[in-house]
Amino acid sequence: MDTSQIQTTNVSTVNNRTGLKSRNKVFKVLRTYPMILVGGLMVFTLLLIAIFAPLIATHNPITQYPTGISDIGAPKGPNSEFIFGADSIGRDVFSRVIYGTRVSLEVGIFASLISLFIGVTLGVVSGYFGKWVDMVIMRITDTMLAFPFLLFVIALVAVLKPSITNVFIAIGVLGWAMMTRIVRGEVLKVKELEYVQSAKALGASNFVIIFKEILPNVVAPVIVMGTLLVGQNIMLEAALSFLGIGIQPPTASWGNMLQDGMNTYQIAPWLIYLPGFALLWATLGFNLLGDGLRDWLDPTVGN
Repeated sequence: MDTSQIQTTNVSTVNNRTGLKSRNKVFKVLRTYPMILVGGLMVFTLLLIAIFAPLIATHNPITQYPTGISDIGAPKGPNSEFIFGADSIGRDVFSRVIYGTRVSLEVGIFASLISLFIGVTLGVVSGYFGKWVDMVIMRITDTMLAFPFLLFVIALVAVLKPSITNVFIAIGVLGWAMMTRIVRGEVLKVKELEYVQSAKALGASNFVIIFKEILPNVVAPVIVMGTLLVGQNIMLEAALSFLGIGIQPPTASWGNMLQDGMNTYQIAPWLIYLPGFALLWATLGFNLLGDGLRDWLDPTVGN
């Protein structure tokens, strides 16, 4: 065997050992923190449903089917054609819930990204520069936290006019305050550490210090808070749609499906069962995942 073959074999062996160690570490984390596994599987299921909605749905979610209404004008219950029944105007409940997953994840994820961007930016600037910059940003943050969040979002959505884009913009733009406080607190601790002081002594610019020394060390609470925010924002979108100022019909949303079902739940209870369960599944999944990540990434917990 020549030298090149020996080197190739050695590299392959090292790669296999590294991959095995990585897999063992992942399995150890999942065994130690089962909430990450359970929450991750629940969230992954939602992502698959959203991606493959056209393949999973049995009907068009906005088409009104005459066969979905009984002879007396009431929605038909679960049957061979509509496995979870039809709504008050003959639309397939199952297909609407499937497509509603896309709406909920879109609003939840994009609104959270907006909040994270604003919150992390303001938190880092406030904590790192301090003095009057910190005072101004914190007073604005206190003002945002003083307002009832739901009422604030309702007012902004009413001004912007209800739509998917405006809903996640409104939620995201108004949901950054708590993230700002969390990041600011982490930055205040990190910037006093020796390696940050060393970087300053060596003449590193503020930009380099923030992006190379501080941000990587505050990413853990950002990941946790971002995960929890998605579940919170999904619930908030459902609340807005339930009140009639969120996602507007005929677009499928779990919130407007629940609102529609409330009018006929005594004779057609299936109209609220499936969207209610979907909303519970989504919020519980993201909360479990966020709690598991918090326990894993928390430096005060032994890993």
